[in-house]
Amino acid sequence: MQHNLPAWLIWAFVHLLFLIGFRNRYVTLFQWAWSYLTFEREACLVSYEDEEALRSQASRAHS
Repeated sequence: MQHNLPAWLIWAFVHLLFLIGFRNRYVTLFQWAWSYLTFEREACLVSYEDEEALRSQASRAHS
């Protein structure tokens, strides 16, 4: 795991750099640290039904 640490830190630093604003960077860093320390990893699942619902909402909004 130790040989992966520099790559992980570089990845985190680069992704934080691309966030706009200090507050967004701070909040994201805090969320990442909290998730890592508490092992509370959230899963984000995008399913086919969600995509269809979004398309139908978008088409109704443009009509």
